Amino acid sequence: NTKIRGSVKVVKFGEENDPLEGAEFTIYNKSDINFENPLKTKATDENGQVIFENLEYGDYVIRETKAPEGYNLEVVGDETSQNREVSITENLKVYELEYSNTKIRGSIEKTKFGENADTLEGVEFTLYEKADSEFKNPILVAITDANGIAKFENVQYGEYVIKETKEKAGYNNSDKTVEINVLENEALYKATFENTKIRGSIEVIKKDDKGR
Repeated sequence: NTKIRGSVKVVKFGEENDPLEGAEFTIYNKSDINFENPLKTKATDENGQVIFENLEYGDYVIRETKAPEGYNLEVVGDETSQNREVSITENLKVYELEYSNTKIRGSIEKTKFGENADTLEGVEFTLYEKADSEFKNPILVAITDANGIAKFENVQYGEYVIKETKEKAGYNNSDKTVEINVLENEALYKATFENTKIRGSIEVIKKDDKGR
């Protein structure tokens, strides 16, 4: 007699059912309840797939152990929800499992101050990808509220630059840019800008009735 052996195929999708490369999965015996003795670890290919082959008859657990860059592990409510149980009971059968990931997203809050630390309302800021060095492709636009705060919400994982694109009347436009890296899910990243008031000079010339 030969042992019953089968395979497990894991398919990994993103939010739009796009295949995700680079997701790491590990297989354990189901009896290894503390996940101390991994049998194999593999990463998904460009098709979002990985196959654990030649598995002997028995019960196993497949666990996502590393998400692709920019994505969250598939955890909903507890740390074990990314685990999948599978039992190899039929010879040469391929058992298929599907996983999905959500993108890492955070928020960026920017506060605008005047010269005397007073908050400025109505100042426009634009968010760009850091790679967009010429600022040609704006991603989001936000305008400061009565508290001088502008917020970019639901910003995907990545590197960004904030630029002031419309100043408040009576103030100079700030040429400062701030780089923000969104790396953690639901994190709030903060930045501050300051503006100076527009100032000029007035020269008064006094002449008599003869223009002297």
